[in-house]
Amino acid sequence: GMLVGSGFEVRAAIEGRDTTTVDAADGRARFRALTARGDVCIPALRISAEVGLPICAGIEAGAFWAEGVSSPPTVTFTQTSLVPWVAGLLTPRLRLSSRRAYLEIVPEMRVPFARHEFLFETPVRTAYKTPDVAFGIGVGMGVRFP
Repeated sequence: GMLVGSGFEVRAAIEGRDTTTVDAADGRARFRALTARGDVCIPALRISAEVGLPICAGIEAGAFWAEGVSSPPTVTFTQTSLVPWVAGLLTPRLRLSSRRAYLEIVPEMRVPFARHEFLFETPVRTAYKTPDVAFGIGVGMGVRFP
């Protein structure tokens, strides 16, 4: 991230996410995303020189892949679906920092701008719908350069 003179931070990142295989309807599905994101952070609360709680908001955009396998009575591989992905982000952070490095624990709230429904074929049935709001948690590390 880049620290602006007022204490605001501007961040950019490229992220990849993979769910491995999860239960979906009467089969199994795998979801992957590749996104670029930008965040702006304000220094909301400073507990000490080493501990802070910045509040960040941003947007991410990219691609979301889904593929599935339905099992009973026979194994059927369904076609991979690729859809565009755009979501708003709210990411408060717990930051532990020194002059040269930092570690963050990052709870995330994502609000997709469009919802997608993924289906198994034959018979047609819903495997997964993207939620109105999704929650997650991440860990971040960084090094500051002089």
